[in-house]
Amino acid sequence: MSEISEVFTELFYGSGSWLGILILLSIIIALSLKIKWGAVLMLPIVIFLGIEYITEDLLWNGLIMFFSGIFILITMIRNK
Repeated sequence: MSEISEVFTELFYGSGSWLGILILLSIIIALSLKIKWGAVLMLPIVIFLGIEYITEDLLWNGLIMFFSGIFILITMIRNK
């Protein structure tokens, strides 16, 4: 089980963090555009992941998460 935990840690906080962000953002965009309430489900994840990136000293990753949160808010307002 520790190998799986290590893979996700490297994917989101290690050297593969940009790949992890791209995968996560593609899932967020797909859910936001496909399901009416998909943006509501993903907004807290994006906000908390952005805060976690900033506490882990990954400032650029945190900024990307916060800007994607703004995109999610715009999508929620437009789909309302």
